[in-house]
Amino acid sequence: MAHRAMEALEMIRDKDLGIDMVLMELHMPDMYGLDLLDEIKRISDLPVLVMSFDRSENAMLNSLEKGAYFYFTKPLYMEDMSDIWQYVHTRRHQQQRQRLEAEKKEAAAL
Repeated sequence: MAHRAMEALEMIRDKDLGIDMVLMELHMPDMYGLDLLDEIKRISDLPVLVMSFDRSENAMLNSLEKGAYFYFTKPLYMEDMSDIWQYVHTRRHQQQRQRLEAEKKEAAAL
C-alpha cells in the first residue's frame, strides 16, 4: 500500500510486485487524483478504481472519463470489494487470453 502518489507510481512501475489493480483516493495530499489517474494510464493498463467522500457528479464523471473503472463513494463496504475482485480477476484473465491470441496470430504470420 502506498501513502503518497509518487510512491504509488513507483510501485506500479515495478512489474515484479504483480499489482492487479489500483484503488486510489481522489483527494490526496501530494497530487490530485485525476492527475495521478492520467499518469497511471500513461504507464500501465491496470484497472483503476477511485474512491472518495466527494459525491459530486462532476468528480464521478471526470474520473470515469479519464479511465477509472469504478467510482466509489465512501464509506466502502466489504461486499463492494468482493465484487471488485471478481471483476478484476475476470478482466485479467481476458487480457491474458487476448495477449496469447495476438502472439499466436503474430507467430503464424511469420
